[in-house]
Amino acid sequence: MKFQESLNTYLLENYSDIRHIYNWPFSTKNFPLEYSNDSKNSYQNSLDLRKLIHNEIKNNSEVSGALQAWYVRDWGGVRTNKQVTLDKYIGMSSDNLVDRGEKGIASWSKMLSVRDPRKYVIYDARVAMSLNTISLIKSEGSTLFFPQLSSRNKNIRNAQALVDMKAKSEHLAVSHYFYREYLKLLNEAVNQCGNKFDIQTAEMVLFANAENLASYWKS
Repeated sequence: MKFQESLNTYLLENYSDIRHIYNWPFSTKNFPLEYSNDSKNSYQNSLDLRKLIHNEIKNNSEVSGALQAWYVRDWGGVRTNKQVTLDKYIGMSSDNLVDRGEKGIASWSKMLSVRDPRKYVIYDARVAMSLNTISLIKSEGSTLFFPQLSSRNKNIRNAQALVDMKAKSEHLAVSHYFYREYLKLLNEAVNQCGNKFDIQTAEMVLFANAENLASYWKS
């Protein structure tokens, strides 16, 4: 199967379990607004939070920067950015952030996912692992290779080394425009799968299943 078909198949097989397999507990400590996690699962809590932040960003510019920074640092757990870096991302347009390519994407893609959840999704180490496994193991003849990002998960890191070896042996290179391609692939999956899920759910399926897909890489 070609990559798009393999991606569609994987998402169709796994999207219905997302409420059970997506696990991203988070604290609302330091959150600039009043909010309580009232859902019974991380998936719905995360979607509700993104929607809330999106609406506030759209309607209340005074808290926009604080919300985007909180979402990266506190919700996302990316604490290596200096405040000046976060401020730079906050001040950039969405198109200019996308044009950065790989640089800082684990942070600014989180910002984009709350600026406009219908258009943008998060790209991180787990999503990259799932995409590369679907491309290089589950698809026939696919040359799509997505940049791998730093991960604190040992299983992901071990698999990343093998992904890099395969990519190097097949002379695969990352496109500077990979994030736009990633968005296009997810939108195509949504359309071709009959709108059974949206791009946010598709991203969460890839995130939640990353360790399972990483197990396909054997040394």
